[in-house]
Amino acid sequence: MQIHTDVEEISDPIPPLAEWQGSIGPSDTSGDLISLQVGASNEVRIAIHSSDLSAMDIERINGDSNENLTESNEQNPNLFVIEDVGATTVVVILRVTSEDAVTYSVSHTVVGPRDGETLGDAPNRMFEEGDNSAAWPTIVHDGVQRQGHLSSPEDIDIWLLEIETENGSNVKINPSVESTNCCLIQILNVGDNGTLGGFTTEQNLSKGTHAIRVSKNPNWTGVGTHITRLQSPRLH
Repeated sequence: MQIHTDVEEISDPIPPLAEWQGSIGPSDTSGDLISLQVGASNEVRIAIHSSDLSAMDIERINGDSNENLTESNEQNPNLFVIEDVGATTVVVILRVTSEDAVTYSVSHTVVGPRDGETLGDAPNRMFEEGDNSAAWPTIVHDGVQRQGHLSSPEDIDIWLLEIETENGSNVKINPSVESTNCCLIQILNVGDNGTLGGFTTEQNLSKGTHAIRVSKNPNWTGVGTHITRLQSPRLH
């Protein structure tokens, strides 16, 4: 397990299964801010141990609003569970304060399916201004097969595809055999003005960020969670 302390200059969010160790007292009214790497739409379980947990106050900083985790946690004072961090959330920020001098440690785990190299479920829409694009899994033309999950018949996954060629590229979807029956894998063309084009399996795409849309095939009669394996699109 990686261990970080509050004397270190940590600019990146703490990954799952790593541990943050800190100390705080009543004179530190601004508190300690701890950033945890999480997965969009997934559950996060945060374990906090302290020399005096009853003296501490733990809040989740969520945009313009704060959620007091200490007050909402009655069953297990050392474990805080956020069942769904949010559809595009990849970082949970905690603020720790204390009315007495204490030492403490924080670690966390992420629970739920993962799409691509992310820790969470791919959003069901294209990203917008203000979104953290890290919530969206990416696919590139590198010959690597990527895996995603459709958790329900209504689930839609959006993967990002970056075209870097100045004159654009012809892109053709190349799904794996097991994905052909269960899923519809289509290219989503994003115009220069942000407008979304139609869904096709082959398109001429301009330079910029586009998307791959994955949804359940309505003719598929299988049950349970469906696994989509995405191979890199063919670029011409």
